[in-house]
Amino acid sequence: MHRYWLRGLNELWVEVKAWAPRPVRPRRPGMTQAM
Repeated sequence: MHRYWLRGLNELWVEVKAWAPRPVRPRRPGMTQAM
């Protein structure tokens, strides 16, 4: 049950980063997509 919640949180975080890309030290182009 905890794993599912963690996975959902990770997906949500990826969506948030995709929608609101903040200047958080861009290491590689498309790193969020790889995650």
